[in-house]
Amino acid sequence: MLFTAAVGAAVLFLSPPASAGDPVCNYSISVTTTLAGNHLNCSGNGYVIDANYVVFDCAGHTISGSGTDTGITLDGVTGVTVENCNVTGFADGISLICANTSAVAKSTVTITSISYSTTSHKSTSTNTTTSISKSTSVTASRTTATQTVKSTVTYVYSQGIDDNETLTGTLTGTNTTTLTTTTTVAITTRTSTSIVTSKNTVTTASTSASTKTSITTATSTAAPTYSCDEYDTLTNNAVYSNTADGFYLSSVNSSTFTSNTVSSNEGNGFNVTDTSVANTFASNVVTQNAMQGFKILGGYNSTFDSNTVNSNRLDGFDLINESGNTFTSNVADSNGANGFALCGTTCADQGATACQFNTLTSNTADSNGGDGFVFTNCSNDDLTSNAASGNSNGFLNSAGSSDNLYNGNWATSNNINYVDGSNDSGTGGTANTYVNNTCYGAAYQETWNGTGVISGICVPYVPVSYTSPPESVSPPQG
Repeated sequence: MLFTAAVGAAVLFLSPPASAGDPVCNYSISVTTTLAGNHLNCSGNGYVIDANYVVFDCAGHTISGSGTDTGITLDGVTGVTVENCNVTGFADGISLICANTSAVAKSTVTITSISYSTTSHKSTSTNTTTSISKSTSVTASRTTATQTVKSTVTYVYSQGIDDNETLTGTLTGTNTTTLTTTTTVAITTRTSTSIVTSKNTVTTASTSASTKTSITTATSTAAPTYSCDEYDTLTNNAVYSNTADGFYLSSVNSSTFTSNTVSSNEGNGFNVTDTSVANTFASNVVTQNAMQGFKILGGYNSTFDSNTVNSNRLDGFDLINESGNTFTSNVADSNGANGFALCGTTCADQGATACQFNTLTSNTADSNGGDGFVFTNCSNDDLTSNAASGNSNGFLNSAGSSDNLYNGNWATSNNINYVDGSNDSGTGGTANTYVNNTCYGAAYQETWNGTGVISGICVPYVPVSYTSPPESVSPPQG
């Protein structure tokens, strides 16, 4: 038996729930729902949440797919909570995307009514010319001339078609005015005065009016509008062994991701794209993914707090074109490339334009295959009390990075502890400022600018040797 549900002009065929009150795969969730069992080997999507302010609780149950589609999709919703779900075997585990509500590039528009306006234009000119001549004869003449003047007047009108689009156009009218000029010349003997007076008055009045106009393939000038996910909460989910990304986020704002485990996906752990703003990622474990742990392209004003990102094949944190983010107490260790990689203009041909005003405090980058902290073409970033050890380079600033502050950081046992390729009036001739940083145990050099050692970047740490205190001597007896 199949249940049907009409949506617009389409009809969806849904299998009945496997158990009372429990929706099956390919089901739209519009009310608060708690799963009563596992839902395995979904042939398409798992579940699509398309209503605001609902809770979808898997209660520890598993949703699995066949390597395609998405396990759980939040489709342009607000205030949704997804919790306690195990999602595996899909392309993307959990996706948060925008719902396109108005994005018509071309349309056929029929205007049934249009406001009109009347415009009158009047101009008057008078020209008087007097000439005197002498003559011995008397003549008189009269001349009548008729002149037809055509003028074209163009008026611009605008009419709102719907909430998002405005149609503009022109109406053109042609006015014909006939001017008749009569000239009389009277000449008397000896002195004759010929006076020609021409007074022309031209009045034009045009009324633009239409009751029905049909226009085809009119190009809309209004930008598309979208309904995007915001204020959603995803917590305590396990998203693993999907064929693409664990979490895929597109234009997601002010949402929270806490205590999720994201592992062994064939893409990224978290893939955040299309300018996502003011999100919070806290206490997540992101491990053993085939690409980046966190890949953030166009992330702004977001918070990353106490995440553990390890053993991913590429970077732990890979941020491109990002500003105003805060990283606190995160650990990036044993990743195949860099621990923390932030990049601005021209980074990897990703179209990045900015990497600035990010704050990193008390983070650790340890034993990564690349560098601990990498800043490429970044400016005005603040790094305080971070630690980098056992990486290729501990802290790396590219030649295009400037006005960054390094304060109280530790770099130990990296090949090179601090590398800065910039050149300006900052610390040690760089374009950045270094204060109270410590370095120790570099395999090659403590500091380096590409050609030599940089002075003033860090203070070498000198271990303190302790000697055993003398054995206590018992006081003499007696």
